[in-house]
Amino acid sequence: MPTRFYLRRLAILGVVGLFHGLFLWFGDILFPYALAGLVLYILRGRAPKTLAWIAIPLFVLGIALSTAMTGLESLESSKVPSDSSAASFLGIEGSWEDVERRA
Repeated sequence: MPTRFYLRRLAILGVVGLFHGLFLWFGDILFPYALAGLVLYILRGRAPKTLAWIAIPLFVLGIALSTAMTGLESLESSKVPSDSSAASFLGIEGSWEDVERRA
């Protein structure tokens, strides 16, 4: 019974996070939390050594993806003029960074 309760709560968190992230604010953290909870559920009961062997490559992958995304964002922002951004297309004044700061 507790397993079904935990998984149901993760599913609800994931659905709410997905809709919130798609329709209200793209920086929402609820969906990644639901995915992290599912991964933690799957990895429960593993030996600490096994968890370390899983965590180290994931940590390195996270750093690599973060670095790549930062590089792509800086490359994109240098190419695209600010007046033709997606924010102005949607009728939002300013860049996404300005909108995010105001939010």
